[in-house]
Amino acid sequence: MRWVVAGHSFGAVLACEIAGNPPGQVSGVVLIGSSHPRDVDLSHSHLDITKVTATHDGLASPDRVKANASKLRPQTRWIEIEGGNHSQFGYYGFQLGDHRATISRAEQQDRTVEALLEALGRATAGGDYDAAIRVTPSALPKAKL
Repeated sequence: MRWVVAGHSFGAVLACEIAGNPPGQVSGVVLIGSSHPRDVDLSHSHLDITKVTATHDGLASPDRVKANASKLRPQTRWIEIEGGNHSQFGYYGFQLGDHRATISRAEQQDRTVEALLEALGRATAGGDYDAAIRVTPSALPKAKL
């Protein structure tokens, strides 16, 4: 069985730790709105890595994200959400230190779900996302809060 672990912000720290222990249990990792990996070097792993960032993220700023890029594989898939911020990756309200987004929460989260589905598709199809079953974000149930 192949697992893909994902995490947002501090959850990405945990995803990095899980991805490396024990080796071979995880095939992919998706790091969302995080400057990590900071403490774990994934550059020599065989993991399928996706890094999702937002241009208005005040906590995982582009400079902080770039500072740890050397700890990721050269084949890492980078997805930058133009106009997104840190807070809109979740539903917990505006976070101190973040910047205002210029896109809607729904648009940012749709882009994030697309990245997650692509990573899951690559894992289930042995790296060939086109062979995986496609699910669009609009087909997923909306969260009710």
